[in-house]
Amino acid sequence: MLRALGLALALVVLTGCASTRGVAEFAAYRAAYAEAQSTGEAILDRLAVAERALHARANPFDPAFGAFAPDEAPYLVEAVDPPSTAAFRRAIRAVGAYTDALAALSNGETAEAMAGRLGRLGALGIEAAGAVGATPPAAAVNAAVGALAPFAEGGLALAARAQFRDRLLENADAMAAILSQTRDATAPIFAALAQKLRDDVFADPSGREFSPAEIDELRSLRRLMAHWVVLLDASRAALASAAAAAGSTDAVGVAGVLAASETLAVTARGARRALAGGAP
Repeated sequence: MLRALGLALALVVLTGCASTRGVAEFAAYRAAYAEAQSTGEAILDRLAVAERALHARANPFDPAFGAFAPDEAPYLVEAVDPPSTAAFRRAIRAVGAYTDALAALSNGETAEAMAGRLGRLGALGIEAAGAVGATPPAAAVNAAVGALAPFAEGGLALAARAQFRDRLLENADAMAAILSQTRDATAPIFAALAQKLRDDVFADPSGREFSPAEIDELRSLRRLMAHWVVLLDASRAALASAAAAAGSTDAVGVAGVLAASETLAVTARGARRALAGGAP
């Protein structure tokens, strides 16, 4: 998916082609993705709160016999994400870093500077590969990001822009897998988080109903996942349009990319407004 886009950008740089149409298209996508990523971070901030609260409800501390497990630390320290939220955040940051790396092909960066971007992607992959404690679907997202770990090996030794381009494009499929795995994980992540809350109700011997607060919590979790999916879908559509038009100077293709990128930006702004206002 990204391979055609990256190759077109590389040709602009390496051959000195007079047309910068592909570069402008990708710049529009890059700006839109940055806005979507910012909104995604806000969604994940809320998901972190929900994941931490539901873990605490499912694992109440016993003052008489309660112990401490090192792997529980992310649930107890608010400065870091709990495991499943962390997997999502690594995914969107990896795609953002890859977007920036592709853009480096068109903005005149030296091979040495661009090679450093491979190290950043590699670091995210190593972090994901070493992560523990996430639910199974989030673990799949970690595995997809973990496929980027080889970026860290030998990246700084690249001496030519063409080498950087080749190394980057070799992993285009991995980036597509990250987007796919992240979207696929939203349903089971919601189910896992919601089940912890539902267990409190189902296990109550009084046979009570869900309280208004519990219903609101479930609805809030559902909205978080819905906003996340909408952003991922818009991101994929904008990227697909850019990839399809990157090798063409057709004005219609350019218009399609710009329209898709604008849709992504509008979607991000709409999600942020909904989160701020708590709209259902």
